[in-house]
Amino acid sequence: MRMEEKFGGVPTVVAYFDKDGTVTKTEEFNLENIKPLEKWEAEAFARAILPDIQEFYSHEENIRAFEEWQAERAAQQKETPKPRRKRR
Repeated sequence: MRMEEKFGGVPTVVAYFDKDGTVTKTEEFNLENIKPLEKWEAEAFARAILPDIQEFYSHEENIRAFEEWQAERAAQQKETPKPRRKRR
């Protein structure tokens, strides 16, 4: 059975890891079946996660951790150019 058939048309990315947990290879299947969210779907999702986001940012240590993560990410992006994504 081919992988595309195995996943039944469901968009899937298979990631392979080495012993240290680093991704060594990925395989993409059925990504052409991804459709944009309808406005109502995006709004429903936002309403569902908003309480958790508000709770997260109500704690100073979470705000600090997020700001540190942003700074680290910005520094990494300056060091490493973004790889271009293959178009299909």
